[in-house]
Amino acid sequence: AEAVVSMWRPLTDSVGVIRFDSTDADQRFMDLMTRAIQIDDSQVFKTMSDRELEAYKNPVSKLPSWNHQKRSHHWSRPRTGSYLALEMGCGKTKVAIDLFNEFDARRVLVIAPLYVVIDVWWKDFEKHSIHKWEIVDPIKKIDDRIIKIRRFMDSPVQRVCVVQNYEALDQKRMQELLLSYEWDYIVLDEGHRVMAPGGSRSRFLAN
Repeated sequence: AEAVVSMWRPLTDSVGVIRFDSTDADQRFMDLMTRAIQIDDSQVFKTMSDRELEAYKNPVSKLPSWNHQKRSHHWSRPRTGSYLALEMGCGKTKVAIDLFNEFDARRVLVIAPLYVVIDVWWKDFEKHSIHKWEIVDPIKKIDDRIIKIRRFMDSPVQRVCVVQNYEALDQKRMQELLLSYEWDYIVLDEGHRVMAPGGSRSRFLAN
């Protein structure tokens, strides 16, 4: 019940009263109930033995997953957001890309430290994604970055991943640009960098 209430509340609190016909309300409620049950069921992956885990399908990927990655994948699937607290080098990027594969993501935004932006994401897409992605990595001048992002996001290219560093979020023009697009996934790599809820970057990302 708690899970349902906590998921239902954002539909009503933000605007006070939402009016819709009973059929729509029934469907919304059933969708929320289904999501709550899926989330509750997914908790078993935290304590499931390796033998039990074998009964579940492997994530869609070029390369097989380690058991801890498979657990993380199935735990994350029903959630609209998840926090992957895996040790460094355990393959969090692969877990994210496997989710993109499964849910046929087309537009992805990754915010990461600059050294990760340069060295990690484009290599891991090549290694794990079953699709071809255009990776829009940051270039030095903010004006050139904005032009590059627009060119790819507004193009007929099927899959685009925009990878930017956290400092770019301090630029108002970059904020406006990123907010102007719909994203299938947003990934915060080393998300502890936006832990302060009152920080300007945290408040922007909450939008």
